[in-house]
Amino acid sequence: MKFIRIYAIVSLILLVSCSVNSSTKEYSDETIREAQANVTSYIENNYANI
Repeated sequence: MKFIRIYAIVSLILLVSCSVNSSTKEYSDETIREAQANVTSYIENNYANI
């Protein structure tokens, strides 16, 4: 019974910390444009003749 409580508390702490970190990030317009350019280039170069 004690193991289940400890496991539940640790799991809850990990889940809460992950959701807090992922929702607070904001990216600048320049970073978004660079990422889109990189993805477009990757797709064009690696899937050209499919």
